[in-house]
Amino acid sequence: MSAGTVDRRNRAQARAARAMRLAAEHRLRESGEQERGSWIGVDLARVSLAPRSRTFVPLIAVALVAALGVSALRIDLIRTRYALAESLAQEQALLEEQRALIVRLRGLRDPSVLAALAQERGFRPAERVIALEDPMPGPMRSTDPTGALAEARGFAAVGAESADARAPLPSVSAGPPPDRATEGAAP
Repeated sequence: MSAGTVDRRNRAQARAARAMRLAAEHRLRESGEQERGSWIGVDLARVSLAPRSRTFVPLIAVALVAALGVSALRIDLIRTRYALAESLAQEQALLEEQRALIVRLRGLRDPSVLAALAQERGFRPAERVIALEDPMPGPMRSTDPTGALAEARGFAAVGAESADARAPLPSVSAGPPPDRATEGAAP
C-alpha cells in the first residue's frame, strides 16, 4: 500500500469522525428542544463530507484531449502508411510494365526479326544504294586570317570544286543512271 493511499484513508476517516461528532452534537442540541422521529427537516449540511478537490476534472479533460490527439495522429499515420504501400505497389507494377515494354521494343528492333518479317511480307534487298552528299558540309576550308571568306556564296566556298561536284544529283526515284556507252544510241 502506498503512502498516498494511507493518507487518503486517514483523511477520509478523520472527516467521517468529525461528521459523526457534529451530528451527535446537533442531535443533543435538538433533542432538548424536541424529539424527532424522522430525518425530515434535519440540516445535513454540517454532517456531509467535505467536498473533494476539483483539480481532477481539468486534469481528466486534458488527459482526454491528449488521448484523442494521439489517437488521431496514429490513425493519420496508419492512413499514410497504407497510401505509401499502395503507391509502392503501383510503382512496382509500372516498373514491371516498363520492363515488359522494353523487352517487346528490343524484340521488334532486332535485325534478325526484322529481316524475317521483311522476307515474309515480300520485301527484297535493294538492287542499288545511292549515297547522297551532306548538303551542309562541315567548316569552310577557304578562310583568310581576317575571317573574310574568299568568293563565298551561301554556305559553300567557290573555287576548289570540280565540274562534277556542281552537277545536280539525280532524284532518288529517277532510276539507274544511263550507261555512258549507250548514251547516244537509240533503244
